[in-house]
Amino acid sequence: MDKKNFLANTWENSNELITKNTKGIELSENKINNLIGRSISVGPFYWYVLNFCNLPQVVMEQKNISLTNFFGIEAQNMSLEVLMSRIHPGDISYIQKCEEVITQTMEEVYLENLLDLKISYCFRIKDKNDRYKLILHQMIPLELDKKGKFAYSINIHTDIEHITTTNSRTLSFFGFNGMPSFIGIDPYGNNNFKTTKKIFTNRETEIIRYFASGFTTKEISEKLLISEHTVKTHNKNILSKTECKNFKELIAKSIKEGLI
Repeated sequence: MDKKNFLANTWENSNELITKNTKGIELSENKINNLIGRSISVGPFYWYVLNFCNLPQVVMEQKNISLTNFFGIEAQNMSLEVLMSRIHPGDISYIQKCEEVITQTMEEVYLENLLDLKISYCFRIKDKNDRYKLILHQMIPLELDKKGKFAYSINIHTDIEHITTTNSRTLSFFGFNGMPSFIGIDPYGNNNFKTTKKIFTNRETEIIRYFASGFTTKEISEKLLISEHTVKTHNKNILSKTECKNFKELIAKSIKEGLI
């Protein structure tokens, strides 16, 4: 089986974005756990870290049991190339195009604020039963070098087949701390980005993410230090904005349209 990194050329051409300096960069387990918590986990998921410091080689690090559980491959035998070999052939050109747009947009829009960003899109990949599953790919920049160049990312892949089997083939950028978001972008389109008007408030987005991750109303109220009544009020407002009947429908719609 061909085990090539089909994104190597795209990443290697990003000289202004990606570091070639490996000195003085340390990974924090607490930071990794916090970023995993920022992601949407609406089903079984696995995660890993990518080290971009030695392009064209990109190294998978922080290999863990979640990879084994999904792929049926011992974590120490996993690599980015092995993972890529399991991606559906029909999704490879789409992923390449997404990554081209991502590197361009990170350079043009987020270069001074790379840590205030999350990126998501969907594709199909074989699980341990050799069955293709539609997964939600979420990439969050993890560490920069001393000059602010991109060095490490954390990647979270969530099985969303119980929610949808249709890939909208769009791409979304989520900005934090005042940075802009661009939602549901066609990677093949004319991407002169305009800031997407937010549908949800920051608090509503927090609540959606907690519900998507399986938390109850009571648990959300405790995490956000607000009453259960306030959570329920937010729930009503959220559903009225989307014309969804319930949160299951809302989460499906949000994933399909790249809203979360």
